[in-house]
Amino acid sequence: MVWLLAAAQVPRVETPLSNLRKKMIAAKHNPVQIDSLSIVPGTVTVIGIPDSLYTIDFVNARLTWKQLPALDSVMIRYRVFHTRLNAAISHMQYDSIMNNFIGQPYIPDYAGVGQADNFFNFGNRYSAIKFFVSSGKSSSSW
Repeated sequence: MVWLLAAAQVPRVETPLSNLRKKMIAAKHNPVQIDSLSIVPGTVTVIGIPDSLYTIDFVNARLTWKQLPALDSVMIRYRVFHTRLNAAISHMQYDSIMNNFIGQPYIPDYAGVGQADNFFNFGNRYSAIKFFVSSGKSSSSW
């Protein structure tokens, strides 16, 4: 019983179940932004106005009057997509996340390493024998 009363106090946020929309728009401005989402082509009806008097930009949801009607506002009925078709999509910008890394990038230091230091010791079997002899190990021990 207490749960029912508590649930009744929480406002419900509902998304519309239908993509059909009806709204009054001003007919004195040109162009008119109809919606923030893209409009499904072929679904726009301006009640009482022939379609020869306007054009519709379906992607940007914009109505442009070829000739302004005598009315100051008109009823429009249309369907929308669930998103804007030409919306700019961007993931995180590097400038905003560059300080979020824990470590610093590894930059090797090759200063002071030359051919004499044998940084990369490539050679044949004779080079290995020469190394062991010069380090104090005899060639018979290996």
